[in-house]
Amino acid sequence: MDKIVQYISENWIAIISLIISVYTIWKQRIKLTVTFQQNMLIDHPDAVFMLGPNGEIRSHHSTAQTQIEIVNSGTNDVAFFDLRVFDGLTNRNIPFITENTIPIEYPDKKVFTLFDETYYQLDIPKRTFGVFKANSFTKMSIVVILDKLPKELENIDNIHISFKIARNAYFKKDKFAVTDRKKFDFFGMNYSITGWKEMYNKLLQEQQTQLESEKQNKQE
Repeated sequence: MDKIVQYISENWIAIISLIISVYTIWKQRIKLTVTFQQNMLIDHPDAVFMLGPNGEIRSHHSTAQTQIEIVNSGTNDVAFFDLRVFDGLTNRNIPFITENTIPIEYPDKKVFTLFDETYYQLDIPKRTFGVFKANSFTKMSIVVILDKLPKELENIDNIHISFKIARNAYFKKDKFAVTDRKKFDFFGMNYSITGWKEMYNKLLQEQQTQLESEKQNKQE
């Protein structure tokens, strides 16, 4: 016991410095809660669209969408990067909407969707990288452009979404990483869209039937 007291008395500055360092590391640890929406919705034809400066509409004929919600409850900003939508079998990227992919003739960069006869503005990510601010909530609407799928992926059954954060991963590696950044921690989700073409064609047929019915009612 005397030796312990002697050691503490001789090294109290070093012990206090160690305690402060450990507390600082603990306080500054990354605290992210990432929630992927469980399903990916196949949209009605032309349900996702943009408005031009003169009110003109530009839509994507066939899309699917889901959402990611991120809570950064830590005291530090957290950088994210390599936001990807891809096929898990071939690891090929699949096109999705970010503000950077929106044509320059739509300067406000706003994207809307029609769901249950109500219009909503989507929370489109600005880029495939960015920052989750300290003590913040972020929502990202991931809109996959199915009508721009490469021919070999037209019958795709599963879509993967993932992104990395600026923290080394010690126990898990991103086996789908296409860059040399495999060592970083990541979050991901796999979505089944089996039969999406049949679903889209059914929605298209329902839409055409409704339009024809409305046209007939007006004529009457």
